Amino acid sequence: MAPLLVLLLCFVAVISAEEVEIHSPRTTQYGDWHGWKRCPEGKFANSMQIKYEGDQRGGDDTALNAVALYCDDLYWSEYRKEHWIMSGEGSYGSWQAVKYCPPGQVIIGFALRSEPDQRGNDDVGADNFAAYCGTPNGERARGSYIQGDTEQWGSWTADQWCPQGLAVCGINSQVEGNQGGRDDTTLNNVDLLCCRAQSDRHDTCDKPSYKWVRVGEYDNRRGAGSVQATFTHKVAFVRTHGRTETVGTQEKHSVMNKVTAGLTFSVKGVYKGVEGTGGGSIGYEHSTTKETLSTYQLQTMVQEAMTNERTESVTYNVPAYKNVIVDQLFLTCGGVEVRLAKVLTRST
Repeated sequence: MAPLLVLLLCFVAVISAEEVEIHSPRTTQYGDWHGWKRCPEGKFANSMQIKYEGDQRGGDDTALNAVALYCDDLYWSEYRKEHWIMSGEGSYGSWQAVKYCPPGQVIIGFALRSEPDQRGNDDVGADNFAAYCGTPNGERARGSYIQGDTEQWGSWTADQWCPQGLAVCGINSQVEGNQGGRDDTTLNNVDLLCCRAQSDRHDTCDKPSYKWVRVGEYDNRRGAGSVQATFTHKVAFVRTHGRTETVGTQEKHSVMNKVTAGLTFSVKGVYKGVEGTGGGSIGYEHSTTKETLSTYQLQTMVQEAMTNERTESVTYNVPAYKNVIVDQLFLTCGGVEVRLAKVLTRST
């Protein structure tokens, strides 16, 4: 029986590691829980919005009435409000503007500002909600956060963080309903659900790899004269696999930071020519058999792909009796491929 028990406990640990609830400290506990509302499969919260009632100047204050989250792809890059989730809503106040994490970041933790029981005076429950932004496998720190604009009643409770590898994907709120003339508090507590970020788990790398990919070829071995041939190649970040197609800004910087060494490669049979937009004549080979790109040169190429994504066309005069192949340098890091502005032409 003991081995079976150990096996069951291990299974439960694996299940719990895929989804983890994080809870606001219970400063007050008025009202009912409204149940979990979840992001669509594979999406994570990247922005928040609060419904808030300001100071009623002697009337019944309720402060924070609701918290809503917006969900998007893990490495999002465009501001949009397509997937909205909310669990419970008080009747007072109005919705403030949506606050977004920086592009490519999602919500990985939160804190709630709450006022303790006022012992017969006006209670408000929760006053504000702050979301911490980052990446599932990144640092748990307050450096990047978003929050509502409020009266600042009460004090901030302890920070709550998703475990490494997880990000926020759901919300559950405790909201007190209308008390019919008695003291209203509306929202009291918020719990968040953290889900495993699948693409972060499978699409990471310790260091990038490089390969030459054929992007063009022209066979003029039977030609009696030179021929002009135009080849195109794209300089860009491309996701090769995973749940999303977009490569976020932070992920791009992460890839560039992994470039910590230069690259040496063979240039045997490679012709000198124009590498970029424009034209060039293929006339003579490199005098050396190897070429080296420094760390700085590679980082500059990655930076260029980040800031100036484009399609380039190069026209060559292909000599008679030559078969010309055009290769482009690709960098791969996990599920991200960077098509660099480095092109070689060689003859076979």
